[in-house]
Amino acid sequence: AAFFALAFFHTWKLVLDPDGTTYRRFILNEIHYDLSDIPVDVLSLTTTPKLTVTATLVGRSGSNDTVAVDDLILTQNEP
Repeated sequence: AAFFALAFFHTWKLVLDPDGTTYRRFILNEIHYDLSDIPVDVLSLTTTPKLTVTATLVGRSGSNDTVAVDDLILTQNEP
């Protein structure tokens, strides 16, 4: 928890496998997490394909927790 108190903004990056069936890695600032064995949730829809991103903050009793999202970075064809 002390890690997050050092800065107001943090860089998050989620990388998917090129075929879109598994996650590849998650990067939080300079820390890399291997997610290569986690499948991506895929829904069969008849509408135009889209990407949905959700950030959920779970507050603590008696605290006014907040989260600030500065940027969302989306890349494709990343090695």
